[in-house]
Amino acid sequence: MGRVRLVDGHRLLFVSGMMAGPMSVFYFDSKSNGEIALDSGLRKGDGWAACSDSKGGIWYVSKESKIIHEPLTGFTVEGKPIYGNAKSISIPKEFRTVERIAYDPDNYTMILTGFTRDNPDPGGAWGLVGTEILAYDHWSKEPRLRWRTKVPFKTWEKGGAHEMIMPKCIDIAGDYLFVCYVLRGEGEGNNPPVRIYRRDDGSFVGELRPGGVVGIDHGWVDMVQGMSAFKRSNGEYVILVEEDYKGKNVLYRWMPDPKTPR
Repeated sequence: MGRVRLVDGHRLLFVSGMMAGPMSVFYFDSKSNGEIALDSGLRKGDGWAACSDSKGGIWYVSKESKIIHEPLTGFTVEGKPIYGNAKSISIPKEFRTVERIAYDPDNYTMILTGFTRDNPDPGGAWGLVGTEILAYDHWSKEPRLRWRTKVPFKTWEKGGAHEMIMPKCIDIAGDYLFVCYVLRGEGEGNNPPVRIYRRDDGSFVGELRPGGVVGIDHGWVDMVQGMSAFKRSNGEYVILVEEDYKGKNVLYRWMPDPKTPR
């Protein structure tokens, strides 16, 4: 599942593979055929933590534990993106490893997830969101920790997948952060949730789970970007989640309670 960004009238498509690795950048040439994605030849990042922001900028974590930002600086006549010089910063001291990254350039807010020094990786699984989510303000100038929250996570060496609690993907939209799970522990059945958190303070809001309309059972979410969230103009949120079993995709529609403080 990729990310489509519309920047200055140009559409860009960012795609990561199932097993992470480099994020590929595609563009659309409206003068030839605007519906066909063309490969720009750009490959960015080499791990689980990589994303594009709403302005087309690219963010990823290097093998040297550096957070890299490559800003979008323009387009060629054909619409191929042009990126400026990369800037880097060491991962925050709270982390052992950063596993997911999401940046909001309008608010200069960075969301990082991974395994922290307080809550390290217990082992037994790989390719997951991690044990904590941390949000930082003023990231582009002087990063300052705003909040941190521990997410449900349970793995162990030689454990069975159906006994584990495994967060797989994140996305941000509007006032909320969404975290989707592969499975949700023994005895709960194969109906993993999408957990919702407020972006202003990291507090937990609630869960979305597959219902009878899709047969309740939900397949694995096994792509690094297996979920995409979007806020509509009427305030409703649309969350699309990979479902690698029957339906292949599950679409949630969620309207926040207007009585609930944001």
